[in-house]
Parts: sequence; structure tokens; C-alpha cells
Amino acid sequence: MSIHTSQLVITESGRTIIVPLAGEQTLGRPTKKTWPDIPVRSGVVSRKHARLVTDDSGTSYEDLESLNGTLLNGVPVAPGTAVRLKSGDLLRIHGPEDESGDLDVLIRFEEVHPRTEPAAGLPHAQQKASPSAAPQPAMSSAAPRKAVSSAAPRNANRPSVHDGPALSIDIFDRTVGTPRAPKVLLRDISMVIPSGSMVLILGGSGAGKTTFVNAVMGYEPANARILFGGVDLYEHYDKMKYEVGYVPQQDLLRMNDTVYNTLFNAAQMKLPAKYKDRTLNVHLDETLDLLGLSPQRDSLVGKLSGGQRKRLSIAVEYIGNPSLFFLDEPDSGLDGTMAEQLMKNLRDIADLGKIVMVISHSPDRAFDLFDKVIVLTKDSVEGSGHLAFYGSPREALSYFDVDSLEHIVRRVNRTDEGGEGLADYYIDKYKKNREIMIYE
Repeated sequence: MSIHTSQLVITESGRTIIVPLAGEQTLGRPTKKTWPDIPVRSGVVSRKHARLVTDDSGTSYEDLESLNGTLLNGVPVAPGTAVRLKSGDLLRIHGPEDESGDLDVLIRFEEVHPRTEPAAGLPHAQQKASPSAAPQPAMSSAAPRKAVSSAAPRNANRPSVHDGPALSIDIFDRTVGTPRAPKVLLRDISMVIPSGSMVLILGGSGAGKTTFVNAVMGYEPANARILFGGVDLYEHYDKMKYEVGYVPQQDLLRMNDTVYNTLFNAAQMKLPAKYKDRTLNVHLDETLDLLGLSPQRDSLVGKLSGGQRKRLSIAVEYIGNPSLFFLDEPDSGLDGTMAEQLMKNLRDIADLGKIVMVISHSPDRAFDLFDKVIVLTKDSVEGSGHLAFYGSPREALSYFDVDSLEHIVRRVNRTDEGGEGLADYYIDKYKKNREIMIYE
């Protein structure tokens, strides 16, 4: 079936997202109470900035008397007047004091040529059947990864996977306890993670790493908005849960079974029944090869090394073809060589277009494999976890003025935990330096 679509390519704060257009959609800045069809977090965008209407004849754009207005190819758009867009048109939103252009929001309108939908029954890397009833993705990332080394860019020989669905995280708070005695575990955490990213989650004990992961996965919902490809994970959890894979720190494997049978049983539970024997066997072989377990195919799980068992635990989750992959200290207890190989396997998974998020206390041995670093830490007032940094590993080193990722944890840990007690400083610094949502 052929599909003819149009889309917006939105660039703000150094990140780019692609938004398919269909029907009537509002563009604006999200708040706790309102969430537009096309959310743009920049403070220069009004809560109800514009309306776009797309039908068989094309797409029109109407500025809804926004505070900062809109420029279309450098010409102001008259408020309340719908203008017809043509492919290549550039919309620009910026504040009155924005002379440098750093706070610009640039929106390019594109007409997409017809494409052909994939047929059913394709291999796992090309199709997923589980959430077919969920709404179609409305947002994806188009921001390429930055090389982490000027001398030898990590991704020089890797495929560029940046056109899949992005993960948008907006956690307002995660609170437990009673109304009379509430305990805030997380507060004010917001970011967008592009497709194909391998992300390190860093923070000291009690910083909220596991709570954060559970909230994003939907296992322990927070007061939050979690969107994957524009689909609300909480609202459509029954469908979207199949997009999530989680590997706990403790391996949950039967020691007296073979590697192949373990993976085969997992596939029977996680994959739709329509998988034919031939397709399933190909899928199993691909997964064994991806995780470096083909030589151990007929080995007993109890005879595997620690690193091999961990890779099998990852394979058991990966066999279901999740798009979001979370791992809690997968390298814990492994020596340097095994840990490095394990992280390379995770890098390979991310390069297939997955989003891989890893909690690790020894991240420096895999420094060049990560695209982004999330640093969580507790504030001193209510002891809740806050976002102290989100960016590339090299940006993190510069931001915290350290020479290793592990030193970042010492920066933000309390002095009685062997740290430097700078959590509040970096929480406040990040809030001042990032372009945050303004809640009104």
C-alpha cells in the first residue's frame, strides 16, 4: 500500500525531530496541564502557537496570535491567517532578544514521496507485530550522533540510525507514601533520546536510577508524560509494554538447560504465534550471533562464564524484539575484557535502531560506546532525584570538570558517602543552563 505524507523537521536546542502531518494538529509548548499534538519545549514557543491542517490538497499553517510570531522564509506570518506550505519552506520562531540565533526554533516543511509499506512476515529487525493497534508514531529523532573523538570518530564505520522513533521523557514527579506524608523520589526530569542511542545512567546510591528506569518503562508510573514515537506509553501500556525489554542485575536462567533451548523457550513466550519454524530459527540464529553466543549454542547454561550468562540474559529479552532496552548494571562482577565485550554487544543492538539505556558503576571502560549520559543526584532539601546533566560523555567531562565518568559520581555524592557534596550546585547549574519547559 502506498502512502503519501508530509512532515515537519523541527530543530531546537541542537536536537532534531521529525513529525508526520495528518489532519488538524496544534503546535505549542507543553505544560503540566496541556500537551499539544506537536510539542516544542523551547521557551520562545507559545503554549498554543500554531495550527496545521493537512488534507489531500496539502498543508496550511496558521499562527494563533503567538507571543513571538512566526517567520515563513523570512517573512512574518499574519496572525490568524492560514498560509499554504510548499516543500522546502522554512518556518522560524525566535525571541525578541535572540540575536545569536541559539534559541531559534527552525521548522522545515517537507513533502515525502510515496513509499511502500513492508509486507507481513519480515524478519525481526524489520517488523514488530505486537502493538499494531497503537496509534501511529508521531515523532522521531533525526539528530545524528556526534563523534566522541576528533581523531577517530566512533561511528565512522557504523550505520547512521537516526530516523526511528525518539523517546521523550517528561517526569514532573514520582511520589510515594500517603497524602499526609508524601515522599518525592524524582522531580523535574526532561529529555529526548534519539533512536539508535546507547545511554549511560549515572548516579550514586539512592540517586533514583532504578526509580527513573521503572518510571520510564511504565512499571512504576510517575506523574509523567512518556512518549515513544509520539505514542503515550502510559496511556497505551497494554500495547507498548511489548516495546520494552528489561535485564535485571540478577540473571534469571535455568542452569540445567542449554543456551539454544533457553532462547527458544523465551521466543515462544515473547513472539507472536505467526512466526513460522523457518523464520523463528533464523531469528534465533541471528540473536545468538549478535550476542556472540553461537559457539555456546548447545552448552548448558550452568557451564557458561559470568559474561556469557549475562549475554544470554540479554538475548532472552532481545528475542522479543523490544525497541527500548533497559539494563541494570549488566557489567557488574565482570572483568574488564568481558565487560567491554558485553558493552560492544549492546552498542551493536543500539546500532540496529534500538534505544539502549544502561545503569553502570564502571562506565569508563566503555566510554566511547555511549552516545549520551544521564546524571541523576539527590537534592539536600527533600532528598529527591533530580537531573544534573544530560548530554554526550565528552560534554559531561567538561561540564563537571573531571577526567573520568566515575569521578562525576564523586562530585555529586554527599561528603559522608565519600563524595564532594556538590549535588545542589550541579542541579541548579543544569536548570540554569538548559532550555527547560516553562510551566505557567
